[in-house]
Amino acid sequence: MPRTFLFNQYHLNSSNPRSSVSRSTRFTFSAFFSVALLAVIFVQPALSQNDGLLEIDGPMQRFLNRQQTAEKLNDAILSQRPLSVYEARLYLNRIESLEGVDGQLLAQFLGNTAYPGAVRGSNWWSRAFSNGRDLFSKRDSTWSAQINPILHLSAGRAFFNEDPGGRETRNMWRFSRGVRFSGHIGKHVYFEGQFTENQEQVVDPIVAFQTAPGRPNTKLTDDDAYDWLDTRAIVGYYSKHFDIRMGRDSNLWGHGAKSTVLSNAVATYDQVQIRTSL
Repeated sequence: MPRTFLFNQYHLNSSNPRSSVSRSTRFTFSAFFSVALLAVIFVQPALSQNDGLLEIDGPMQRFLNRQQTAEKLNDAILSQRPLSVYEARLYLNRIESLEGVDGQLLAQFLGNTAYPGAVRGSNWWSRAFSNGRDLFSKRDSTWSAQINPILHLSAGRAFFNEDPGGRETRNMWRFSRGVRFSGHIGKHVYFEGQFTENQEQVVDPIVAFQTAPGRPNTKLTDDDAYDWLDTRAIVGYYSKHFDIRMGRDSNLWGHGAKSTVLSNAVATYDQVQIRTSL
């Protein structure tokens, strides 16, 4: 039976929560977007996870949840997220052949087929997508490393009630860009890191002690949008019976999108985890 132990600590620093100049100006947009758009156009970088930890609500995690609902992974323990890529791969290997879109996804997650567009991307730039999934990757018999860009842009309208009985709408948007790297050394040691610069307009922004709900190191821009830098990094040791992790990340334990046991609604925090399977 899998058991998880978590020890964490966190601290908040008080400072002026408002920023007149967005920190996004520190990025060199032209170089980044040329690389990020290459990955977004040809392949979804979020699918590319050879090492490290799954995204808590990423494509592979949702795929595993769907197969468990379809009674193909009845005894899988999927409620202590994030799962390691290696544990997820064990579950993937237990799934019998699937048809349609799920069959294609299973083959891609297992590395049996390249992701759609990877071949075209590699033809366009020979150094890209050499393994059929990651923008840049390097591998030999004892180690591997992968690098992928992160690019997210969304916008829409949201309802809110400023006065009792009111029903107004407000523009909402989010813009995130960054990079994710991962890899392993030897048979048991793995690592991953993710760095993103983010701006987001929400209905009612709240910042206290340089922290907003689910967002660390946060300030407000002049137009009351969140502006934050999200940094995550994990080093771990994985074996048949143990998964030991140390670094900064978020967790979600329990069922549902936002569990009442331990939710990822809080900002990332420093932690050490020891997971055992007996």
